[in-house]
Formats: sequence, structure tokens, C-alpha cells
Amino acid sequence: MFTLKNRFAELLAEKERRTGQRWTYEEITRATGIAASTLSAYANNKVRRFDAVTVEALLAFLECEPGDFFVLEETPEGQLVAVA
Repeated sequence: MFTLKNRFAELLAEKERRTGQRWTYEEITRATGIAASTLSAYANNKVRRFDAVTVEALLAFLECEPGDFFVLEETPEGQLVAVA
């Protein structure tokens, strides 16, 4: 079984290295319109339902493609996965 994860935190760190600018959630909120609590949920991989408008804004902000942002991770054998 697989779990869909996002790479927001990793891609944000790459953007910060690339641009030499550190981004706070408050600054990202101003740039994208996405609430800081939502950004935190993405950074901690707590999001299980992906809103298209939010994902599009994050992709534009991070300057990446969906294939860069999402990754499928194999769930260890016998581990229960919540399905909504």
C-alpha cells in the first residue's frame, strides 16, 4: 500500500537556498493567500485531502510541477492506513 506525501518543506528549503531568502509562514501567506495553519499542515505532512486551488498556489510559489511536489511512499507491511 502507498501513502501520498508532499514535499512542501523540502521544496521550500530548496527555494530558500536558491534565492538566498528565508521565508516565514506569514510571508508565504501574504504571497499565496494560504493560511499559516494550512502551510504548517503541509510542512508536517498532515494534509490528507488536497485542495486544487491551494496546491496550484503552492506550485506557483515554489516554482515546481505536481510531480516534484507529490511523492508516493510505500506503507510498511502491516501498518494501518486511515482511508477517508
